[in-house]
Amino acid sequence: MDCKITLSVNAGVSIQIEGKKILVDAFFEAADEGISVMTQELFHRVMEAPEFQNANCLFFTHAHKDHYSAGMTKAYLENYPECLLIGPETVSPDETIRNPRVVLSEDVSMKIHGIDFDFFSLLHEGGPSKETPHFGCMISVGGKTILMPGDGKLFTEELAAKVKGREINLAILDFPWLTAPGGIDYVYGKINPSNVILYHLPTPEDDKFRYLAAVDYALAKLPEEKNAQILCRPLQTIEVHL
Repeated sequence: MDCKITLSVNAGVSIQIEGKKILVDAFFEAADEGISVMTQELFHRVMEAPEFQNANCLFFTHAHKDHYSAGMTKAYLENYPECLLIGPETVSPDETIRNPRVVLSEDVSMKIHGIDFDFFSLLHEGGPSKETPHFGCMISVGGKTILMPGDGKLFTEELAAKVKGREINLAILDFPWLTAPGGIDYVYGKINPSNVILYHLPTPEDDKFRYLAAVDYALAKLPEEKNAQILCRPLQTIEVHL
């Protein structure tokens, strides 16, 4: 089974698998220094890109400024009134939006449009200053599972317990999961994904703090069969055989 992952920018993606299309953290307008943002010009390009049009679901892991824009989300949902909005209660673009919605408040599993979702609450990485309702997920289609822990706290036993006994065909991870000390051992010891995509990265032009060099250094330590790749350019697509 082939799966395509297309980046909007930073940590926004479109997952295209078995005729389904799932957008995750796809639209945002601000970020901390050193992280690329979605300009209005890029937003229009993304809206015109087939990979982002007419999605089945639009899921936001949390409502931090580098993952969620209420205005852009409203504009997208107005174009696609059947698109299901999923996220914690802090993801609330506008009371006038009439799209179907799932509000996440606890761990829950559900089937939507033939897609199996397992949503689970995770502490946000970074300590008390970053606390906010935050959910990771596992997405399963046709017996293949994609893990997305969002900005969840790194290297926890809680996440290891969530994935225990599950075959993870693809893990889409913030780049520190492999660049931070102990990351490689945790990812391949506790999660053991068949494929990894690293994101939450700036474009090369915005890479003020040399995050991309740190990623290159980490990936150079991995044997080729670990199948780890990066997304960092707007509308870049990676095709993965699951």
